[in-house]
Amino acid sequence: MTLRPTIKKMSVLAFAIIFAITGVQASSATDSWAPIGESGPIGTQHPKERLDAGFHNLYVLEQAQPMETSGFYQIGFPRDRYTAETLITCPDVGPRLDCGTGKAGRAFGNAMLPICGAELESCIEKVWIYEGGQSPVEAQVVRTLRGESTKGYPQKGIPRGATASIWKASKAHTGGDEYVAQASVGYSTFKGEVFLENLELSVIPVAETSSTMAMDPKFIVCAPPNRPAGEVGVCGAGGNNGFNVRCAYTQQGVCGTTKLFSENTRVAVQLRLPNQISGWFHGRMKSPDIQVSRINETYNNVKVDASPVSVGRFFTQSRPDLGDPKPQDIFPYMGMGGPYTVFGSNSPDAFKILSRFRDRAKDTANGVSTLWSVSTIPSPNASGRGQCLADTSRVLGIVTTNAAVYYGRAPEFRNGFLNYEVAGMHYLPGGTELSQGSYDLVMRSDLARCLYGFSNAPLSASVSVVNNKGQRSFATTVVSEKNGWLKMAAYGFTFSKKVIKVKITKAKPKSKRR
Repeated sequence: MTLRPTIKKMSVLAFAIIFAITGVQASSATDSWAPIGESGPIGTQHPKERLDAGFHNLYVLEQAQPMETSGFYQIGFPRDRYTAETLITCPDVGPRLDCGTGKAGRAFGNAMLPICGAELESCIEKVWIYEGGQSPVEAQVVRTLRGESTKGYPQKGIPRGATASIWKASKAHTGGDEYVAQASVGYSTFKGEVFLENLELSVIPVAETSSTMAMDPKFIVCAPPNRPAGEVGVCGAGGNNGFNVRCAYTQQGVCGTTKLFSENTRVAVQLRLPNQISGWFHGRMKSPDIQVSRINETYNNVKVDASPVSVGRFFTQSRPDLGDPKPQDIFPYMGMGGPYTVFGSNSPDAFKILSRFRDRAKDTANGVSTLWSVSTIPSPNASGRGQCLADTSRVLGIVTTNAAVYYGRAPEFRNGFLNYEVAGMHYLPGGTELSQGSYDLVMRSDLARCLYGFSNAPLSASVSVVNNKGQRSFATTVVSEKNGWLKMAAYGFTFSKKVIKVKITKAKPKSKRR
């Protein structure tokens, strides 16, 4: 079994293109804030005269969110690698990894991880939701949701697919005390080999409301005309039916409406995962602590403990009548169907949109979300000492931020610095209060020593936040080393487009007292 982070890169690109063409995909944009809907800034009406005049709605939402349900499908390419001639979905991939067809082809699956039991498998073991600064308090499982499931073949590396789970905590949020925990693993098979592509994990505060449009989630795969010509893939994996992006999950007639985390909340999740899920993670959280312990030669316990972050949201309208360019002029490779274009928060295109339309948005966030999520990211292409960052044999580190837009990769090692780009609106909603940024980088200490060629001497680091003119911005920085992990952070900086630069050094020896 092999982990291939590069597959994730390909799937993200396809996802972003489909996003721009079709508009919001509910299962991938779960959020307590959204510009669509009766309470959104643009409501539900789009006057024809505005569309005819070229008005276009532009906004940024989270790209990395688990699907709502499990599923598996196989495609065959008998003529060439691009034209799919066969397509089949199945809840059981079978021991030959071919959905029982007996035919060659490539297969793809998504497994929502179950709650752990007696069997050793990929699963959610524990969830803690508690008051920051106090002892962690375990949340209790209330129920699992209805949805589709898939049979696992752990001996072949295929995880069992279940459904999301609801947990009750002593620490309440703004709408109650229930949270949905969603962890999913994407994978593919080819010629009998299994490739684990990505892990997505989130904990979302929810409160159930009735919704006539909501249904139990379905795993739907389709080909043209619902997908671009020659392309096959997941075109629906939720029950929102595209009508309400505020549903963290759906059941028949029920929307699990996303709420806000309350102040000073900490969330921790412990997973059992195959040790092939490794490398770098990125996320929406603050002050993360990561622990990895070996269970056996195949599985690890991975625990992530962190605070949620508040993310200022970008939304504006492109106004050709006021001299704005059309989005398709900026991104000629994207189709712009409908009145919306959505950009993933960790996509390079989102940086361009914020830069070009910052003034149109009055450099002010349109709304605020509170988020707690983490996902794997591709291994970087690196040379020289930068190759230390590309190790896929173990978990290397995690990088997190509350920026509206961020560089969704591992930090780039260049000229002795670990660089990371972020961007956001300067003001919070209302246009008077400054938006305060956060950035955390946690990495293995021996990885830092590999990068800089250091011995086992204690480490230190400097963290600086630099704008596009090379000027340093004020930030409170934190550096510590403990239990084999080096933690670096910058808090309280203001947003435009910034590069966060980290330089690791040997710690100065403490002077002896005379």
